[in-house]
Amino acid sequence: MVYDMTSDGHRLTVSIFVRENPQQPNEWRVEARASRSDEAVVVSEWGKTRADALASVGSSWSLRTEVDSLHTFDWNAVAKLLDSVRAI
Repeated sequence: MVYDMTSDGHRLTVSIFVRENPQQPNEWRVEARASRSDEAVVVSEWGKTRADALASVGSSWSLRTEVDSLHTFDWNAVAKLLDSVRAI
C-alpha cells in the first residue's frame, strides 16, 4: 500500500508492507520518503503492527531531520490521516 500526501508543499510518500518471510524482524514494515527520486532519503522501520512501524518511522525521521535536511512532518497527523483511510 502506498500513500502520498503533502504538507506545506512538501511531499511525503508512505509505503506499508507485510512481512514476506520468517527471517524478517516483525509483521509490518513502513517506509517513508520525501520524493521518488533514486537519491531520496528513505526511512524504513519494522513493527508488530502497522501503527507501531509508522511510529518508529516517525521517530527515526525526526532524528534525521537536520542531518539529512528532511522536512519536519507532524507524525501524529500522518498517523491520524492513515488511520482515517484504514491504512493502519
